[in-house]
Amino acid sequence: KYHGILDAAREPGRASRRCHGVGRACSIEVSPRLACKPLLPPKMWLQAIAAFLLAVSSHALTTTTQQRPVQALQTFLDGVLKESAARVATDGDGQLQLALTKNIRRGDCVIEVPLDACVTADRARNMPWLAAAEDNAGEEWDPWCGDASLLAACLLRDNLPEEWISSLPQDLWLPLLDTNEPPSCSARDLGALRENAADDAQWLADHTGETWDDFPLALAWVVSRSVEVPEVGLCLAPGLDLIDHDDLLDPFEEDLLCELGPRGPGGIQLPGKKTVRFLAPEDRSKGDKLVASYGALPAAAYLERYGFLPRTGAARRFAATAELRFELREDDRFIDDKLNLLYLNGAIDGEEVDDGFVEACLGGEPDPEVLRFLRLSLLEGADAFLLEPIFANEVWDHLGAPISRENEAAVIQAVSDEAAAAREGMLDETIGIYEQLRSAELDALEATQRWADAEVLALPAKEYYQERRLKSLGLDTEWDEDEGNQWSGSRGAA
Repeated sequence: KYHGILDAAREPGRASRRCHGVGRACSIEVSPRLACKPLLPPKMWLQAIAAFLLAVSSHALTTTTQQRPVQALQTFLDGVLKESAARVATDGDGQLQLALTKNIRRGDCVIEVPLDACVTADRARNMPWLAAAEDNAGEEWDPWCGDASLLAACLLRDNLPEEWISSLPQDLWLPLLDTNEPPSCSARDLGALRENAADDAQWLADHTGETWDDFPLALAWVVSRSVEVPEVGLCLAPGLDLIDHDDLLDPFEEDLLCELGPRGPGGIQLPGKKTVRFLAPEDRSKGDKLVASYGALPAAAYLERYGFLPRTGAARRFAATAELRFELREDDRFIDDKLNLLYLNGAIDGEEVDDGFVEACLGGEPDPEVLRFLRLSLLEGADAFLLEPIFANEVWDHLGAPISRENEAAVIQAVSDEAAAAREGMLDETIGIYEQLRSAELDALEATQRWADAEVLALPAKEYYQERRLKSLGLDTEWDEDEGNQWSGSRGAA
């Protein structure tokens, strides 16, 4: 997707406000903080981050599931949930999960929780202490981690039910909570979220006069356990935070699993107190664990948000990709025309008219929409006539296929260059799950390079805009002298 569609405006390197799907699917897209100047020298800056993370790591790794009582949590959920076809249980490792209390069919509402029992950005913005902190700062808090930081602050300061908060895992591991700097094992900067979290915690400490040592852990809860609710945004909902991931489920259906209620027959939205509803992704039997797909995400995103890598199924196949970023050039003489085309075709919205970039997950042939963006971004010279207003209604369709041999060669080269640059950043072997990630991304980048090599060889055989246009006009055949002023063959539409 073009990130201009979903991202809130941010300075280069800021954590995106974009959120994905359901089943703990909070998407915090993080790009390198190229334009940010730290307040401390580099060595002191890293020391500050390390001290910040050590404050939570000492107790986070020693807490066990015995401190997360099942019965107390179930009693709380019984009192808050409007509807539930699942109960709290534990797996073989003692981790909390949900077990179905009856057979369910795909699309059934399994859990329905009142919206006012959830943690949302609106709820966080209405916290009196935050209003006081913003008055003290003289500005509204604009966290680097977006709404995720708002929810994390709400978890720590909004006097939420103890039975729920104490059930959240104290022994959670994510790269965000790792006291060691993540290695260079991915095209994604796994250390950027840590720096952004440190900045957000520092703002809170500066303007509230309090310590926020548990902020990284709270942010990790939000990142790993939140859902995206239509018309609401990022949401941490009691009960839904216990839904586990299943590699075998369709990762592209994540956006269909969570909806805003209440609902009537046929799914009609009803008036009344708002609720959050989780819909079953497939038929399941009584006693089965309640699961969903965490979404079609690259391997680095799974590791950053959930602390694991998909092992099988469609989730594994899609995760075997690397994230590359492509942008419009600031010195492009046609940049205004290109941004306008992106806006007119829904690739960016009215608040993002200055953002012309796409972050793509590549593991071979790029998505057609990525190629469309690249053809537009590299449109120049003799091909730039397509940017004239007369073509405004059709150029977007034309960009779905090769424009010219020169333009297509530039597109292939851009993909190849980005893949090569990403490989250069992860040459050193690491260990453990980081090495698994590095190996998966290197395989994806090599597959992308193989695609690029094959496309270069296929350039002479491709059909370009001029050939397609002549064919559509019936002018792609030889002149027939016997037909006078007629072209041989059938005439095309003008």
